Amino acid sequence: MDELLELVRDSNYYPFESVTSVLGYEGSRAERLLQHIRDTKHMYWSMIAQELNLGAPPHDLEALMAYEVEQTAALSPEARATLVHYGQAMTVSALIRLCCRHSVWHARLLA
Repeated sequence: MDELLELVRDSNYYPFESVTSVLGYEGSRAERLLQHIRDTKHMYWSMIAQELNLGAPPHDLEALMAYEVEQTAALSPEARATLVHYGQAMTVSALIRLCCRHSVWHARLLA
């Protein structure tokens, strides 16, 4: 079982406390939080894409979520262990986990 891939899928698509579970929410607060989730996901995945020479992540939130799953599934163990720098040196896997925690945290604020 690929636990990292499962985490990415769950943080994006789990029926409860995931990004998908709050996509239909309306109002200025929901719009701000969903935009923040999108912006942060895009920033993290742009860093990963640049380091690993992947295609650039899309800007649309739903397309970006699908990109995350696709790219995570394709990452080799060596790619996952590659260091990136975000405030400190961390592996690509650690940055993906951070992305998932961040997304679910903000999705939970809407739920």
